[in-house]
Amino acid sequence: LAELPLFVALGAVSGFVAFAFGHMAKLSRSAFAGNLGGRRFRSLMASVPPNARPALGGLTCGVIGVAFPQVLFFGHETVNALLGNTPLP
Repeated sequence: LAELPLFVALGAVSGFVAFAFGHMAKLSRSAFAGNLGGRRFRSLMASVPPNARPALGGLTCGVIGVAFPQVLFFGHETVNALLGNTPLP
């Protein structure tokens, strides 16, 4: 019974994260459609053919994966590092 407030807080945080994830998905969809961003970004996205946009998204994910390799795999080593408050591998 003492843990109940912690679970309520966990539920609230999880709800916020889910809302933020959905909102960011809508923003990225708008950005790739050319409806979001500055004038230069909109003209850049308008010049990219629609068939090449998934490749651009894959390239972006690859660059993020190279910069932060721990996001590619969610193994025991990463979980242990997060729980142990040690640097990520």
